[in-house]
Amino acid sequence: MREKIELEGYVVNIIDEPLEELSKDEQTRFGEGCVPVARKGFGNDGITLSDILLHALDVNTGIYIEDDKGEIVGFGGSVPEEIYNRTVLHLKGTAIHPDHQSKKLYNIITPVRVLRDVEKLGSNVFIGSRTQSPVVFTYMSQKLGFFPQVDAKTPETIQLMSEGYAQRAREKHSDFNTSFRFEINGGIVKKVYANSLATIKNLPADFNLEDASSTLRDGITKQKGYERYENKVKLKGFNLKDIQTILNDIPVSIHATLKYQEQGFSMYGPTLPKSRDPKVNKFIADNFDVQNGDGIVLLGQFDKSTYLNALKGLTKTIDPQGKLYERFNIQNTIDLIYKKIK
Repeated sequence: MREKIELEGYVVNIIDEPLEELSKDEQTRFGEGCVPVARKGFGNDGITLSDILLHALDVNTGIYIEDDKGEIVGFGGSVPEEIYNRTVLHLKGTAIHPDHQSKKLYNIITPVRVLRDVEKLGSNVFIGSRTQSPVVFTYMSQKLGFFPQVDAKTPETIQLMSEGYAQRAREKHSDFNTSFRFEINGGIVKKVYANSLATIKNLPADFNLEDASSTLRDGITKQKGYERYENKVKLKGFNLKDIQTILNDIPVSIHATLKYQEQGFSMYGPTLPKSRDPKVNKFIADNFDVQNGDGIVLLGQFDKSTYLNALKGLTKTIDPQGKLYERFNIQNTIDLIYKKIK
């Protein structure tokens, strides 16, 4: 299923299962359109192509916003996961082109994808995300009721679910699979955003590493790649498990040695966006090191009125006719009528 909702100067595309719904040509167009949005939106040209496509297309519900020229200027997706027998809707990375970040597009993408997924999954769900951004943290904790919050205690249920959710998001919804250390009290994940750099030494000059492992060949196609210097090879972007697979393909007679390290980084490059709430900026500064790759896990229980109100608030800005609010409020009205009949 796909929908188009036209706003003033923008078109909101709502697409279920983009990898199934979109043709190959459409997948290429949407995928290529999302790449510059992600890199420019985060101010980080180092974001890999594979990580962008993972977040843009490999989703249950994809939201793609086009401008009046038909160019993608914002996107975001979501995927349901089962955590401790509860459904958690994982909000995969959202990106807005810098030229459009003042237009409240983020406030469209997040509630729309959640409300669309709830139509498919039912309303008894939790919503989860992870971020390094004080701006995103402010919106999700103050507008949508996610935890942790600066001035409120995190409910015990949320605390218990956070670690399992953070682990799942790291394993399945990232292009990097780094070491994992979780602090339950603050929802902080240490070095969750990190690049790996490994050096394999003592390889013969005629040893063809590309032939040694399909894992490496797949990695090259994902733009991770490697560099070779005489008898050593540097691998960039591989996790330790994949590198061990490569080493297992190297004959025992070759005495290869491995040096592996992970380097944390900020998804936003050297300049982190600031929240308008100084308490949020202080919370971020006091609790984790963004440049070390630390991030924060956000989790909250779905409340339909909260998300409808978020869309209703857009009638003062980008959606004066209230098209998005009416689209999902109609379904709310149908649900109320059905309950009365039942």
